[in-house]
Amino acid sequence: MVNHQIIVDSTPHLSAEDFAALRENLHEQRLFRQEQLRQLAGPVALRIEDRLQQQDAAREGRGGFLADSDEARVRE
Repeated sequence: MVNHQIIVDSTPHLSAEDFAALRENLHEQRLFRQEQLRQLAGPVALRIEDRLQQQDAAREGRGGFLADSDEARVRE
């Protein structure tokens, strides 16, 4: 089924105050979303940090030297 809609320019014109209010609202939404992302990224960042610490501990367990395969990857 085809829907043919005719769009008429009946949009009311916004005042400078309307645009300012919209801009402020968008800014507040952006800050809110950024905070949400920080909260969601927190556990991930902690897991990555834990993994890096485990890798460091494993390297120290080998005497601080890289295995031959690790050295080859570093050189590439």
